[in-house]
Amino acid sequence: MDTMEKGKEGNGAGTAHRYTEINIGEIDKSPYQTRTRLDVEELAGSIREIGMMNPVTVRPRDGGGYELIAGHRRTAAAASIGWETVPAIVVDCGDRAAAEMCVTENMQREDLSLLEEAAGVKALLDTDHTTQDVADRLGKSRQWVARRANLLNLCKQAWECVADAGHPLSVAPIEGLELLAALPDDVQERLIEDRLSDGCPTVAEMRDCIAGVMRELDGAAFDTGECAGCPRRTGNQPELFDTGGAGGLGQCLDDECWERRRGEAVRRTVTAILDADPKAEILTTSRDIAQCDSRTTMYYCMPGTCHEGTKGAVKSHLIGEDGKAKEIWLKSANHTHAAATADEKPRQPDAEQKRMAAYCRDVEKKLSEEGFNPFADFAPGHILRVLLVTGTRFPNCYADAEAWLKVMDASPGDVPASLWETVRPVLLKRVKYMTIISCAPQYEEAKVINQFVLGDIIKG
Repeated sequence: MDTMEKGKEGNGAGTAHRYTEINIGEIDKSPYQTRTRLDVEELAGSIREIGMMNPVTVRPRDGGGYELIAGHRRTAAAASIGWETVPAIVVDCGDRAAAEMCVTENMQREDLSLLEEAAGVKALLDTDHTTQDVADRLGKSRQWVARRANLLNLCKQAWECVADAGHPLSVAPIEGLELLAALPDDVQERLIEDRLSDGCPTVAEMRDCIAGVMRELDGAAFDTGECAGCPRRTGNQPELFDTGGAGGLGQCLDDECWERRRGEAVRRTVTAILDADPKAEILTTSRDIAQCDSRTTMYYCMPGTCHEGTKGAVKSHLIGEDGKAKEIWLKSANHTHAAATADEKPRQPDAEQKRMAAYCRDVEKKLSEEGFNPFADFAPGHILRVLLVTGTRFPNCYADAEAWLKVMDASPGDVPASLWETVRPVLLKRVKYMTIISCAPQYEEAKVINQFVLGDIIKG
């Protein structure tokens, strides 16, 4: 005979409880049940001997039947030994309370997997529970709740690695996986392939690995206005990243997007400088900045700086790590055109120097000609000799991935064009001079470039 009593929902609302026997065939699994492994053999033996000591909990479903809230393992064990019915407490409750009861029971299990635990936390958050509600219910911090639920954002490749007992990520610390899950899928995949496939990573190692792909947004060279609403930044995920309450945009989680936008900003800056002064010298001490634009000269050690008006001082433009340019004055014995005093007149180029400068300009003009590619008519051996002399446009820093792919993935017929576009910026730099008076080294270089690359088409 059924009995009725008054009880309470998990969220404090009153609800009616009814104890009865229910046919197992009328019971459906709860959508909030996240456990995927139900080992029932031992429990089934216990139920066969002494019966089911604790009834399962269900709630009525619209259209008939019941939804199982608590007791999935007991129900499966009873069915496995041939029981047709199980003792049950029928609870009239809403989705919020049903999720609370189902997830809370699961969280008490010691054998709950990481994925099952994360899915349980997410189930509560999806039923109108705030992060603080879930933290209070489970006795955890708000940050723990946010990071554990965010584990579901691990990319497919990461979950496959976690499930593979032979992969280092299968024994990686949970805190490290939580940090990895906060990154976009494509960034996760890149880190797994490049840095997380050799040996079990510690939390510190994973933290350093992830820090390597995070970029500061505050003070970036590009306009960060559209970054404010981007989910790929730490400032938009304060519960996943401990920002200490600091203001600003925080860090970008998509290093490729950040690098691309900085490169675009650097190229705009360099173009603006050269538009104003085509012979301007642009310097940097940053390998990353030098990769952005081949028109920028990289120095491992910055030449000596001085004040404007100093004898021999030459104005240059220095691009810093932030991608922004500032004017500086450099000491250089090669730039003797600068006046020593206000009474001393600058030296003027003679006829021979003007001739050499004109020759350099003619070679530079031909090298810059649209569609011009001498490599198309060269034998492979001749191209190789040119490459041995000139190198590539990345003499002092690493080439970017696109430069590699452009040449390495090119079809045989496109290789000469790809190689020429890689060498052309180097040749242009070699014939570029600061002043006509000191252009003799560039003139000598221009002559051999004309001979071995242009085929002596420049006369003079």
